[in-house]
Amino acid sequence: MLQFGESDIQELVGRIQQGETDLFGRIFDMFADRIFRFAYLRIGDREEAKDVTSEVFLGAYQSLPRYRFQAKAKFSTWLFSIARRVVANHYRQGDKRRKDLGLEGIAAVVSDDSASDLDKVGTKLEYEGVIQHLKGLPPDIREALTLRFIEELDYPEIEEITGKKQNHIRVLVHRGLKQLKEKLNGQV
Repeated sequence: MLQFGESDIQELVGRIQQGETDLFGRIFDMFADRIFRFAYLRIGDREEAKDVTSEVFLGAYQSLPRYRFQAKAKFSTWLFSIARRVVANHYRQGDKRRKDLGLEGIAAVVSDDSASDLDKVGTKLEYEGVIQHLKGLPPDIREALTLRFIEELDYPEIEEITGKKQNHIRVLVHRGLKQLKEKLNGQV
């Protein structure tokens, strides 16, 4: 994943808004993996998550001329807000059910080129266990945990994306962590 500061992203978006639309590919390169991972963890199907990711970036591209930077919000927050709406629309369009994530799917979500193959397998198995337990949590708790720990967003960003107050998000995260801990310890 390419690393850019928020000021770099602001400059890039400004240039795109001024007509250098071919630069949008850089925005895609910066955020595609994170948006795909978010969609995949919500939907559970790799192909559908790819489609959703495409829809998110199409929507972002079309909305970019109206996008205005806000001092308190990151560009990624805006993208995750779009992703959240596209995922919700995905479910509204049909009787879609979140599918089970297998090891092959986990490999698409977890990748660390610096780890040994054995470490990667162990990490994937641990991750799969957590994902399996995440599936059993209520959607609002699952979303809060995904945004906080998998996407590593802070509470103000999650508030902006979900529209829920930070205190409420903290409660959801606390409850979710407690429930996950109980499930992982075999108490539930």
